[in-house]
Amino acid sequence: MSISAILIDDEAWTRDVLRKLGSWDKLGIEIVAEASDGEYGMALINRLNPDIIITDVKMPHMNGIELLKALRNNGNRAKVIFASGFDDYKFVHEAMKLQASDYLLKPIKPKELNERLAGCVEEIRGSKDGPDAGNLDLQGFMDVAWVQDYRSLQKSVYESLRSNDAFILHKDFDRLTGFICERKNETISKSLVICIYFDLHHWLQKYILENGYSISEILPGKTRSFVFSNDFSLTEMMDHIRTLYCDAQKMILRITKSKKRIDIKKIIQYIQENYCDDISLEEIAARFYVSKEYLSKIFKQENGINFSEYVTALRMKKAKELLLVNKIPIKEIPCLTGYAYPAHFYKVFKKFYRKTPGSLQKED
Repeated sequence: MSISAILIDDEAWTRDVLRKLGSWDKLGIEIVAEASDGEYGMALINRLNPDIIITDVKMPHMNGIELLKALRNNGNRAKVIFASGFDDYKFVHEAMKLQASDYLLKPIKPKELNERLAGCVEEIRGSKDGPDAGNLDLQGFMDVAWVQDYRSLQKSVYESLRSNDAFILHKDFDRLTGFICERKNETISKSLVICIYFDLHHWLQKYILENGYSISEILPGKTRSFVFSNDFSLTEMMDHIRTLYCDAQKMILRITKSKKRIDIKKIIQYIQENYCDDISLEEIAARFYVSKEYLSKIFKQENGINFSEYVTALRMKKAKELLLVNKIPIKEIPCLTGYAYPAHFYKVFKKFYRKTPGSLQKED
């Protein structure tokens, strides 16, 4: 069961901090959207129906208490956590009266945040009548007068995405963007803007999954990262989703081509010849024109262990040889086996051999 969350805060750095401090993957929570004001936050909640909402108290257009009050009046029972810089009894009391899950004070402490998130997850998973959260509600969107024209253009974009032709994709996206931006004269509501964005995102996900990849493999860290606010333009939103489409098309085409030419034996040979240097999975992936995620998957399939474990084993074997056969002084071995910091080398060596370099040397 996937648990969805929305972040609402007018300070970008606070949303960044929450993203970094939360154990989202570990807890099985996906941040599906962000907003920088209460009005767009409410529109996102109504359309996406998230399980968890993390919101500030004082925000433009609608504050956090007003937002929670509106949710509760509408029968929405989502878990709401306040992250606020205001240690005000009135706010805390009102939040608790409206059944907020917690009221955390800024600066946010990782332990407090993750304990509260874990508690929310436990309550959600234990609930038998929880909402069908995280799914886009298209009610009303399909009744808009221009929806059929939109659908026609959206399908053209999707077909050009599948064609692997970047020029056609840009051309079709220009047409779709122009059509959407013309609608601003008809005053597109926040709710419809959200529908357009997440509908286009849905078709992008469909394309990625149809090609046999996960979203994180193709667009690591990029999914649904657009921040909704009263200050953004439709052009900005469309340019953002266009970038995601183009990046996904480019990455899948690159991986498809690399599958035909990737030679894992050559990669192994390169690692064996260079493991004493400062090599990384990212550097090797770039050298052999393949994505880091794909290389990691293929490497483990072929070798039974992951890249870092393989490199560590090579380095430790070399370290032992230098120590016992070549009689190299211990202090010189770290830099000869690819370790910039001696302390890290000693830690890895002891974990690998269950002995320190000195004690192993004495036993020889």
